[in-house]
Amino acid sequence: VKKEGRIFNVATITHSYPFCWRSDTPLIYRAIPSWFVNVESFKDKLVESSQQTYWVPENIREGRFENWLRNARDWAISRNRFWGTPIPIWTDDDYTEFVCVGSVKELEELTGQKVTDLHREFVDNLVIEKNGKKLHRISEVFDCWFESGSMPYGQSHYPFENVEQFKENFPGDFIAGGIDQTRGWFYSLIVISTALFGKAPFKNCVVNGLVLASDGKKMSKRLKNYPDPMDMINLYGADALRLSLINSPAVRAETVKFQEKTLKELISTIFLPWFNTLRYLKQSFKPEMKIMAIDKIANMNDMDRWILSSLMSLVKKVREEMKMFRLYTIITPLVDLLVTLSNWYIRLNRKRFRGGYGEAAQETSCSVLYHCLKIMSILMAPFTPFFSEFCYQKLKAFPLNYEEKMEESVHFVQIPEPLEQFHDAKLEEVVDALKKIIELGRSARDKKILPLKQPLRKITIIHGSQEFLDRLMVFKEYIAIELNVEEVIATTEQDQFITLSLAPERAVIGKKYKKEGKKYIDALMKVDRNRILKFIEEGKIEIEGQTFTEEEVKVHRQFSGDTSTQEAMWDKDVLVLLDCVRDINLIQKGICREVNNRIQKLRKEAGLKVDDNVVVYYSYDDSNHTNIDEAIKAQEEFLKSYGVIMKVKEGEIASIKDANVTLKCVTDSIHLFLVKL
Repeated sequence: VKKEGRIFNVATITHSYPFCWRSDTPLIYRAIPSWFVNVESFKDKLVESSQQTYWVPENIREGRFENWLRNARDWAISRNRFWGTPIPIWTDDDYTEFVCVGSVKELEELTGQKVTDLHREFVDNLVIEKNGKKLHRISEVFDCWFESGSMPYGQSHYPFENVEQFKENFPGDFIAGGIDQTRGWFYSLIVISTALFGKAPFKNCVVNGLVLASDGKKMSKRLKNYPDPMDMINLYGADALRLSLINSPAVRAETVKFQEKTLKELISTIFLPWFNTLRYLKQSFKPEMKIMAIDKIANMNDMDRWILSSLMSLVKKVREEMKMFRLYTIITPLVDLLVTLSNWYIRLNRKRFRGGYGEAAQETSCSVLYHCLKIMSILMAPFTPFFSEFCYQKLKAFPLNYEEKMEESVHFVQIPEPLEQFHDAKLEEVVDALKKIIELGRSARDKKILPLKQPLRKITIIHGSQEFLDRLMVFKEYIAIELNVEEVIATTEQDQFITLSLAPERAVIGKKYKKEGKKYIDALMKVDRNRILKFIEEGKIEIEGQTFTEEEVKVHRQFSGDTSTQEAMWDKDVLVLLDCVRDINLIQKGICREVNNRIQKLRKEAGLKVDDNVVVYYSYDDSNHTNIDEAIKAQEEFLKSYGVIMKVKEGEIASIKDANVTLKCVTDSIHLFLVKL
């Protein structure tokens, strides 16, 4: 061609080419004879079989899997290798006579020989005579997916044995596998089952995504692009690894990049709070106390009723979602409640746990916390089996005032039924609002750089509904304590504090109304306060014959007060207003709380219990210590409520385990020595 000058172009083309994923050597395309299952003849039945099943996530079945079935091609079930299950077909040299052997017994009858081993080296030399011809087994072995798809029958040795047992258990209740199995095991299962019985071999299928290395590539032993799983388990525990995967996109059939930092975060955010909650119960529980039965707990307060209601709502959700195999909808609520126990229930009830409201109230709180931890250990057991067992065994040691035989292990305990008498949806809603108010107040403090140890005069909560505020103000004591304010005020008088306006979504309106969009936007921005309030209530507003919804128009709220002395924080329809002005009394209280905070840390360093009374001796580095001295004297009763007696240091004081520290308060330095009484 070159000599004749007929070459138009000479170039090197880069294109994709298959390589062996183990050795990286190039593969060769080669056409070879194969044995096929005529799948195309019944692929419509495959789709019908698939529609008999329930999948999680459901879109995998409707999309990826059934699209594959609708476009199914004949299945090449043979492989040209030595190792494998021999295909039981005997034929003559010119492929005119065939025998497909259905059992060992049939093979023995056809060959006249005893068969004790079905590996190919034992059956390849067996000859079947038919119509004067000698038939030999074909050389191919089964595709391993054909064997996997035969699992429902092979495990029961059907149809040769256990026929009734097979009929009772077929189709299977549940299977699970990676998303790649839509073209592997899930496919081979449904092809063989539909060909044999005209139906699917399973009722429910849970599909997982693939776990990739942190660089987004497939995990590979050869590339060593992932940490050793045993190192991760030894370092962080099997529970952390399990929970990180169960709570990842993998349970929604999506890919996930494995990150070691996720395990570290789970330890600090889930397992340590869980452990500390268990330890706190043990520390708060006095020897003379006994745990009350969950339906016989007396003297419960609103926080006790709230946490039990939240727990029972969770139990109900877990039962419902587990029944539907939806793991991804329950892990977050489970871990949220564990964190809620520590960050909210214990925190809001710490005075009761310390005995501040009497021993009966303390015993009640301990009983409530005990039952919460016990039920949570049962709910978490399938996901974090080791720590759940640890928690359960620790709880077994608590004395009960009722008869109950606890199982030897948490894994022998069934998920309980929710106790409906504890369910209180309105209480859960109002405590959710309470938590939001407290979070807004903390954000306001952060913005003004006012630490929580510094008391403030008041916080004002503004909301349009008096009913909402009445329900919320039942918990004003908690708001005052958590935000360290002396007064909590609630009002519906929004006009005093808030300026309302509408903020049209310009891009949305412009796309929908084209040239007229600007006209509507201008009109929306001029709407008066009464119409805005009506829009907030109804979720829609009409402008020049057109109706606009919350997707097209947002409500803009602006604080109209003095921002130099107040800090405002919004959440939807509630405004929190923090008074940031501090007088000398508030400053002294802040100093004393800072001192007390460090004393409590010294108490912990000294290995003392929460209820151990202590004397704290203090001294100064210089004579200029008026602020601290006056604060300690003014707040003496506050410190005594924490079991602390303050005395000026004179001479050498023996401290417990070097439990002493120099603390900077305002402009002064104070040196503290802690001694147990």
